Amino acid sequence: MSLIPRVTKLYQSNLASIALLESQLEDVQSKLEISETYKQLLKENQKLTEENNQLTSQLIELKLWHGELHVSLPDDSSPKPIVFPLKRACEAGQSESEPSPKLDKRDSIEKPRQLPQLIIGGKIGTQETQGVDVPRGTQGGKRADIPMGAEGVKKTEKVKGAGKLKSVSKPPADDIPDISKMDFRIGKVLEVSKHPNADTLYIETIDCGDGEGKARTVVSGLVGKIAIQDIQDRTIIVCCNLKPRDIKGVMSYAMVMCASANDEKCTTEFIDPPPGCVPGEPILFDGYPHKPEIQLHPKKKILDKVLVELNTNGEGVANYKGAAFTVADKGICMAKTLRNTIIK
Repeated sequence: MSLIPRVTKLYQSNLASIALLESQLEDVQSKLEISETYKQLLKENQKLTEENNQLTSQLIELKLWHGELHVSLPDDSSPKPIVFPLKRACEAGQSESEPSPKLDKRDSIEKPRQLPQLIIGGKIGTQETQGVDVPRGTQGGKRADIPMGAEGVKKTEKVKGAGKLKSVSKPPADDIPDISKMDFRIGKVLEVSKHPNADTLYIETIDCGDGEGKARTVVSGLVGKIAIQDIQDRTIIVCCNLKPRDIKGVMSYAMVMCASANDEKCTTEFIDPPPGCVPGEPILFDGYPHKPEIQLHPKKKILDKVLVELNTNGEGVANYKGAAFTVADKGICMAKTLRNTIIK
């Protein structure tokens, strides 16, 4: 009987020891897991640090390459900023991972004593002289931002009171008169019919001299102004470089030119070319070069600017600012009866 209590007591003591050991084992396992996690985090941190250092070096290289970082060198007078390409910066002993020393703003805009080489009009030289031919947009074999004068598009100007430089773009001057850009030609009406979707419109098929089988479809608002029989087979003047338009479901590829009176009936008649004209012959204007654009840009409003200057004079001669509509070796173009009217 005395053996059972002793065994029971021993058993209970062993159970307590086992529970303690299990608790200690769990603590050890937890610490091992933390240790493994810590080692993994250390490896990841080291990897990220290396990547960050590489990216920092690349950033510094790019800034040096594009001239955003400057290195001040000692001089007998005052420090002048010198832009180093990547190779020269490394040769000078500058670390790729260390930023260049900061410069005073006044130093960054001061002119160096030796004028930089610039590419001007395809030549290399200083701001005062030009030298040998080199590819445009380079400086010492590298790409460079180039201040340009009136011949180019880009010009560098100083912002008043800001101590900084800004780039101002100026479009090149267009010396070609608007009338020279117009493509007025002789055209011959091959067919004419009423527009199926509009009571005031005609649809004409006009030979504009584009080549055999390349007649243009033109929509005009001449119903009630000019009879259809007076249009068929008529030789007229056509504007041929307008942007094609969809007019009531039909694409129109040109515009017929007519004189129009400012009266109650809005009397309208064609501008008649001189006898013997053939489709495609250009309309010329004395004193203006003939340099028609392939297609006028609608936003430039060239047609609108020209139309306000077109009219018939007191003799019925169609003209632009006094220069008559002329076909070379054939003569001038006139309205049959209308005088001092607009042309549209």
